[in-house]
Amino acid sequence: FAFSIPSINRQEPLQRYHWVVLPQGLKNSPTICQWFVVQTLSPVRKKYPQAIIIHYMDDLLIAVSTQQELQEAHDSVITEVQKARLEISTSKIQENSPWRYLGWRLTEQVIRAQKIQVRTQVKNLRDLQQLFGEINWIRPILGITNYELAPLFNLLRGDCNINSPRTLSPEAQEALEKIAEALQ
Repeated sequence: FAFSIPSINRQEPLQRYHWVVLPQGLKNSPTICQWFVVQTLSPVRKKYPQAIIIHYMDDLLIAVSTQQELQEAHDSVITEVQKARLEISTSKIQENSPWRYLGWRLTEQVIRAQKIQVRTQVKNLRDLQQLFGEINWIRPILGITNYELAPLFNLLRGDCNINSPRTLSPEAQEALEKIAEALQ
């Protein structure tokens, strides 16, 4: 991810830099990541139009009708990802059923949500961010709105130190209970 920094009073040309890792807290980091992965996967999608390639941030799902097509698409994805100087952890590659993807458990016949337990102990900003990571992908399926989560979102305000303390208000506790109830 390249970016330029201008010099003071334009005394010299722009200095070019690039990130190897996106900085945490940069508001558009998720958007940049999504865009970069789309660009990286586009040659594979063109080469294998019959393949279903779904990605969300750094999670990929490849589905095709035959094992041979799957292997070819998989190899092509690996090649393009490496060309883009990105890495795929081999420990995260799932080749056998059941597959787990973004909170879903997939088999050849059935797709089910994985068992989720919502943490009710929120002591600091890190706990709160982990809670949002756990529920954000399933929230639309459960029919929980941003309005209903507003008391939890309000806890994000304040000190941005990851270890800064957070205390659940009665409204935030109620929002957590609503999520837990919807998961049953």
